[in-house]
Amino acid sequence: MSKLHLLIPTILLLCLSSCTPPDSVSELLVAFRNAQNGQLGEALFRSELCLRSNSDDVNALLLNSYCIFTTASESSQKAKALFNLDRTTRITPESFTAWYFYGWALCENQQYREALPVLEKALELLPPGSKKKGNILLLLGRCSSRNNLQEKGLRYLQPLRVHAPYNDWPEVYNSLGILALNRTDYRGAERAFKQALERERANPTVLQNLAVTYDLYLNNLAKAKATYIQCLLALGNKQHLDTRLKIQNRLRQLSARKN
Repeated sequence: MSKLHLLIPTILLLCLSSCTPPDSVSELLVAFRNAQNGQLGEALFRSELCLRSNSDDVNALLLNSYCIFTTASESSQKAKALFNLDRTTRITPESFTAWYFYGWALCENQQYREALPVLEKALELLPPGSKKKGNILLLLGRCSSRNNLQEKGLRYLQPLRVHAPYNDWPEVYNSLGILALNRTDYRGAERAFKQALERERANPTVLQNLAVTYDLYLNNLAKAKATYIQCLLALGNKQHLDTRLKIQNRLRQLSARKN
């Protein structure tokens, strides 16, 4: 789970707006605090109670969609959450919060092309002096790197390297590494991924990207194998079965090659 992901319930609580009916505010505040404390089932239940009173309550829709999205085990459940988040942007088209959380969820669902214009709209609506600008730039950088939009990606990501706390977040450097790979700057990608690992040594996503860089682009068999093994250790045994199987198969292929 990314550090940005952990901030989402707090940001939602801070964005509680006047569109919530007065008689639902106390219930919704408790629901937000449930979400902050990781009690997503309780937050989901309370937000649904609020929606029974007013199905267009944007704050309840945002929290409810967040809870569904982060606990969903099926794609149909995530699709429902995305539908409702899209709906919040239509109910309140000038709401920064609605556009921001819809874009965040699209990113989490790896719909980076769809997320880009949504997040750009959130950036356009960002209140002056808001501390959330870095969060949006980080998400925009992620979308740009996955779509190989070099100019946009660098414009969004480079400022984060000099501003706390983002200069200590591995995702900034991971996205810069992906941009470097896409422009065939393989040594630059290696440096960026290593900078990400300096900030989080056991980040499986970054370790996998670095291993692939050694494997497919820098032709360094020994480092590729060592980094793939580090990635497997970081992934553990209980989750990410498909990723672990792919890495294990690749390790067998590399071991069969002559050094």
